[in-house]
Amino acid sequence: MNSVVRIQALTLPNMDCRFDDTQAHMFLEKMLLPLDVQDQILAAINSRSTSSLEQLAYEIEMAMESHIPEFLGH
Repeated sequence: MNSVVRIQALTLPNMDCRFDDTQAHMFLEKMLLPLDVQDQILAAINSRSTSSLEQLAYEIEMAMESHIPEFLGH
């Protein structure tokens, strides 16, 4: 897992996204993630299906995977 994904996986669970996910969206926006990818990541966190750091990092990487070529093109 790369360092950016590791920081995201460590930081996001500490934000309380159940009632107000604005802070988490702003954090992910700084990572230049599209809104639909942000929603996928936050849904995985809120569903609590990702209990470990590795699982959460995997979810983040899978959500970002389809957008990597777009980032490289800029």
